[in-house]
Amino acid sequence: MPKTVLFIKPSNSTFILKNETFLQEEYRLFSHHYVYGNALRHLSSTIHLLFWLLRRLAAADVVIVWFADYHSWLPVGLARILGKPSIVMVAGYDVARLPEFNYGVFVRRFRGWCARIALRNADHLCPVAASLVEDIRPHIGAVKGRIQVIPFGFSAQKWYPAGEKENNLILTVSVGEDLRRMRIKGLDLFAAAAQRLPEGHFMIIGPQGEMLNHLRELQIPNLQLLPPLPPAELLSHFQRAAVYAQFSIREGLPNAILEGMLCECIPVGVPAGGIPEAIGDAGFMAASRSVETVVAALHQALAADRQLGRKARERTMILFSEERRRSALREIIAGAAPHAN
Repeated sequence: MPKTVLFIKPSNSTFILKNETFLQEEYRLFSHHYVYGNALRHLSSTIHLLFWLLRRLAAADVVIVWFADYHSWLPVGLARILGKPSIVMVAGYDVARLPEFNYGVFVRRFRGWCARIALRNADHLCPVAASLVEDIRPHIGAVKGRIQVIPFGFSAQKWYPAGEKENNLILTVSVGEDLRRMRIKGLDLFAAAAQRLPEGHFMIIGPQGEMLNHLRELQIPNLQLLPPLPPAELLSHFQRAAVYAQFSIREGLPNAILEGMLCECIPVGVPAGGIPEAIGDAGFMAASRSVETVVAALHQALAADRQLGRKARERTMILFSEERRRSALREIIAGAAPHAN
């Protein structure tokens, strides 16, 4: 008989739904969506979650929680009390603290407390990138084998090359509205690089609101701004782009760069979070987050042989496939057990 899995999620993002679908196929799955909002909304959501757990937890074999945040302390804490193994997926924001950008769970004291309770009491922590391990350690003390890196998985059938590349097209994707996100995702640096590299056709997909207005006001003639696009249209731009650039201040595992790599874009990144882990030897890394170093790396990418784009696709298919993630999830669920104090 398949194991009974409780699955607590804070949203219905693409990657959460993809994992939920897989779990439904192989386990007896019960899902709960914790709805975020203001203080009253959190209180209501926590009470709802508590009663849901009281009905389901005794019969569960394992508890899986997506992200360490407001919603995670209660299921992990109750699982600990009842001797049920728990697994927390860690994506990056949930172990971040960048007060200058008001970014990360640990910027707020109570929110950080909720996340820390989950991180310390979960039996298994599964960050999506190896770079997040060092961000987790300060919150849990001794590790004792509780951390297992399980990267996101990407479909080579959904993201694939087609047609001719536009040799000077440099793409980045970041959906958002505020200037804080613009800086965290490095769009200001991307725009500065466009000014320094007029022969390049720079494209940003996703800016809206204040972010869009700010980028428009820069009046950079070789910088094209597009709104968020449906997957089919986004795919066509990945297929056209010669280079995909990611200049973030902080990243877990950068999803868009790996989707671009599957479409044979040559990746260019900066040394932040999981960006070097994604690119490996299949692209170019700027030495720092300076305009001079990213422009130099972009020059290298534009001059590189297209074989490097094919290497980027092969790397992603081997290291970041959907089946590789599924296999790792099966393994950790099969071996999930409460850890000793």
